[in-house]
Amino acid sequence: MHKGIPLSDEDRIPWLNLLRDALRASLVSRKIMILGCSALHKWYREILRSADPSYVLGSYFCVVKFVLLDAGAEVLAARLQKRAEEGNHLMPAKLLQSQLDLL
Repeated sequence: MHKGIPLSDEDRIPWLNLLRDALRASLVSRKIMILGCSALHKWYREILRSADPSYVLGSYFCVVKFVLLDAGAEVLAARLQKRAEEGNHLMPAKLLQSQLDLL
C-alpha cells in the first residue's frame, strides 16, 4: 500500500488468519480483545468471526463483534492527508476510494 498498490486477498488472508488465531486464543482464555482492522469484505469478517469456536457460518450469534466507525469520504481523506503529512500513515490518499468501494 505504501507504494500505492492495494493489497490483494493473497496479501490479506494470512494476516486475517493471524488475527483470527489471536482472537481465538483470547476467547479460549476468557480475555477481552479489541482489534483495529478494516475487514472491508464480508468474508474477511467471517474469517474473524470463525475465532468463536461455537460460531456457525452466517449465524447472527457470535461473540466476535464489529463496530463501523462511519465518516464521510471527505473527512477520511482529510484525516489521511494529515497523517501522511505527519509521517504517520503508510497508505496514500489515492487508495482511499478503492477501500471505500470494497466496504
